[in-house]
Amino acid sequence: MGMLRTLFIVGGAIALMPSPPPDPAAVPAATGQGSFAYVAAAVETVADMRSFCARNPNVCSTAGSVAQTLEGKAKYSAKLVYEWANEASGDGHPAGLPADMARIEPAASSEALLAEGDDQNSLTVADARPVWRKPKPLPKG
Repeated sequence: MGMLRTLFIVGGAIALMPSPPPDPAAVPAATGQGSFAYVAAAVETVADMRSFCARNPNVCSTAGSVAQTLEGKAKYSAKLVYEWANEASGDGHPAGLPADMARIEPAASSEALLAEGDDQNSLTVADARPVWRKPKPLPKG
């Protein structure tokens, strides 16, 4: 398994390396085929690819399951990298919150304060709610 993995990595590295510039002396002469022959070859290739799954349904179902697995791995890896980048930023605050908001402790709700049994608090939940006021009209001008 190690040899197969090494061959795959080396093959990928070679594929990503830049190609040398073409040598003008080594370029073969044009074969005389016009652009129509290239279009016809492209059309035949597309037609062949369309009927591939009809000819080989097992290959297509296996490829679909492999694609789903790879998609899941890619999404999970992207999530891990995102979380790692937020932790590595050194802010120490949760992702998505500005640093000043992350330092603020969440306020306790009035129901939670009343449930604690604080005897010094004589306000009820209805008393703690702000009174609604109509907004002031905007100045015309």
